[in-house]
Amino acid sequence: MRDFPLAAIEAKPAYKTAADAVQQARGYAEMLSLKFVYAANGHDIIEID
Repeated sequence: MRDFPLAAIEAKPAYKTAADAVQQARGYAEMLSLKFVYAANGHDIIEID
């Protein structure tokens, strides 16, 4: 079995919104050629594909 990355995940502190992490997570996904992106703040999770 081979390991390979599936998604980029960016987490922010609870006092920020999950949306605050989206742009940074998309940047990571683009650099790594990943299709799936998750942004979270400990309360909410945003999934982007």
